[in-house]
Amino acid sequence: MDLHVDDGALRSAAGRIREGSIRLSSELYIPALESYGSLAFPSALSSQLHDLQTQMNALVQDVASTADATLATAESMVGLEESLEEAFKGARSR
Repeated sequence: MDLHVDDGALRSAAGRIREGSIRLSSELYIPALESYGSLAFPSALSSQLHDLQTQMNALVQDVASTADATLATAESMVGLEESLEEAFKGARSR
């Protein structure tokens, strides 16, 4: 039985998700909303923009949490892979 988990690829993907979501938030949405908020918009629109920024921040945190959970799952899978390999080696040597 050949079980292999590419820990590096999973770790890299989780990192890209986390970095991309944070960059997306900080470089695109947050400055755009801040610049719109500084213009003379009616207070209702400013409030909606603030709510949108809050929702975007929550979404970014959800994506980052998902990336962290994916990484934790990958690490668990690597540990399981190592345990299974040791078990198979032990069974073969008997």
